Amino acid sequence: MGMSWGGTVALRAADRRRQGDGPGFAASIPLYPGCVAQYRNPRPGVPLLVLIGERDDYTGIGSCADYVNRIRAAGGAAQLKLYPGAHHGFDGDAREVFRAQAQNYRDCVLYIEDDGTTTYARTGEPLDSAQKAFELMRRDCMRSGATVGANARARTDALRDVKAFLKTTLLH
Repeated sequence: MGMSWGGTVALRAADRRRQGDGPGFAASIPLYPGCVAQYRNPRPGVPLLVLIGERDDYTGIGSCADYVNRIRAAGGAAQLKLYPGAHHGFDGDAREVFRAQAQNYRDCVLYIEDDGTTTYARTGEPLDSAQKAFELMRRDCMRSGATVGANARARTDALRDVKAFLKTTLLH
């Protein structure tokens, strides 16, 4: 389980490529993850519950919803839960604030290919370095600004959903 960048790690860890040979995770719960870097051909490894605020203008819903659908199409048990009125960081306790300087990559998607290389999803352009990927995204799809803030209702609903998911997934 992880939030924001930690949610991105939890999302990637759900793929069998990240599981390794030993005992792996039993489930993965990313909260408002960045879905910029995605496996083009996901190999679902564990049940997945992705939680995002429906007003999240930082990591966004679109690329995560598409990725969850691709994970399902590959045979994975993946759910996406949206929380009405909630922004990025809805489970916290900070008041809602717009951060004008935030670098926002919600409209960017990079595919991690089966051979480990990365391509820009929109054009198929190979990205042979992190610097090249950053420059391309900065020029083509990065935006500035994002809203972050707590939402008590979403936090309560997410806690309920996490408990139900874990109960169903781990105690079946």
